Amino acid sequence: MRSRSLVVILGGVLALAGCHPRGGVTSTTRATTDGHDTLFSQVEQREGVADFHCLASTTGHCHYLVFVETCPGGGGQGAACPRTTLQRLDLKSGQTQQVKGLPKGFGQCVDVKAPTEDCAPG
Repeated sequence: MRSRSLVVILGGVLALAGCHPRGGVTSTTRATTDGHDTLFSQVEQREGVADFHCLASTTGHCHYLVFVETCPGGGGQGAACPRTTLQRLDLKSGQTQQVKGLPKGFGQCVDVKAPTEDCAPG
């Protein structure tokens, strides 16, 4: 009983300190003009789930293109790999959307207007 209480207390302390076991990758895209954000976005990726956060945009929207690239034979240097669009998102500034079921290695582009299919990942 004593060890169980210790585990619960320790878990609570770690949670308050901001420690959690969730691993993943966070990508941040930030563009500025004259010191003002024109685009500020974060995407948190983990195990097939991604949280898209539109933090700021001069147009009031962050447009995302979520895709997967399939390289025949593993690809090569300079080789173009065909892309398949998985989803397009249009989020208002301050809005967050979670997308589940994404394949490992998916890519994403974000812009103040809808990205084209050949966009550079951000």
